Amino acid sequence: ECVLFTAKPDGTGSGCDPENNSAGCARALGVDKDDNAWVGYWNSKRLWKVSGETGLPLQVINIPMNPYGLAIDQEGIIWIAGRGGNRLVRVDPTTNAISELKPNQDCFSPYGMTIDENGAIWIANCCCEHAAFRYQPSTNTWSKVAVEARPRGIAADGNGYVYVANDNSDKVKKIDVNTMQVVASTSLGAGRKPVGMA
Repeated sequence: ECVLFTAKPDGTGSGCDPENNSAGCARALGVDKDDNAWVGYWNSKRLWKVSGETGLPLQVINIPMNPYGLAIDQEGIIWIAGRGGNRLVRVDPTTNAISELKPNQDCFSPYGMTIDENGAIWIANCCCEHAAFRYQPSTNTWSKVAVEARPRGIAADGNGYVYVANDNSDKVKKIDVNTMQVVASTSLGAGRKPVGMA
């Protein structure tokens, strides 16, 4: 096991201090079918494609929101939880076309995101209405499932379930993607506040 390279396509800066507009704050990452990484930078609002072989930058796309979560679907479309700006951002890397999406409600605070086996985009809605939102690209429709306080991490297992980490509790919720119901709730133990999910 080794580190092959370290890439800093957005430059170096003072890290992820939201008060500092310098570069260097990578918050979102996904790997495409060609094993290249797409990295979203919070401060600069840029999406970089980085070679999985060399670490060299291959492409850059300016995006309208500060990125947090990122997932790539089977068609190669990049989906970004635009936490700074409160939108779901769709990026087509072949045309650089960008769309901004939002459910029809006041409270939308995207954090982590995943894609289920049906191609639906799931977002953990942190910090206001505590829910997991589902966006169905094929029908342009939104749905939601209520979960515990402060959902942040979210992951799909490919077998019909999505798991949500609830940071202001010690629980992980399991959602059936077809019935849109919470089917299980697991405690990780008192004082444990789950954030990331994979």
